[in-house]
Order: sequence, then structure tokens, then C-alpha cells
Amino acid sequence: MRLRLVPALLALPFVAACSSSGGSPALAEASVGPDGGVLEVTEGTYAGLRIEIPAGALTAATRIVARSGSASAHPGFRPLGRGVVLEPAGVEFRIPVQLTLPYDAGSQ
Repeated sequence: MRLRLVPALLALPFVAACSSSGGSPALAEASVGPDGGVLEVTEGTYAGLRIEIPAGALTAATRIVARSGSASAHPGFRPLGRGVVLEPAGVEFRIPVQLTLPYDAGSQ
């Protein structure tokens, strides 16, 4: 199974998409290669954002960046969390990665 990382935001279920980051500062970044790695935000409002990329998911070293974005949802739904832009666009993972997105259950 191949997963593709696109600049459209990855978000919680029922959140359709998020807008572009507009060049916002990186929340976290990591160079991840064939041996795998983790990108994690440990401070601020995005603390808990984590992308676990297992060994074999990438064929070459790739700079993975997480930036803040604005969340939006399909009509009739509302965003369940903050928007996140993951870069670079077009990255293909050879095996699934795990994405953890924080949200404030109290804001629902």
C-alpha cells in the first residue's frame, strides 16, 4: 500500500481539508531516511502531533516538515482539531505511517 503525503492537510475524521500554511514557521521538522524516524511537536498548542515513519517507508532521506494551518470541514460538520500542513508535497510512503493529531475534546 502506498500512501501519499500532500500539502492538503491531514486531519481528524470528517474534517475535509485545511488551507495552506502561507509559509508559517515549522512546528517541527526531521530528516527521515530508509531506517525510519519520528517527527513530533512537544510544546505549544500543537503538542502531541506525531508522525511515526517506520523503516522501509522511504527510500531516501527526506526532510519532513509540519506547519500550522487553518482547519475547515464539509458543510454540516465542524473541524475537530487544528489544521496541519505536512511537507514536502508528493512524498510517497512505501508502507503505512502513523499520524497522531492532538485535539481539545473540551472545545466540542
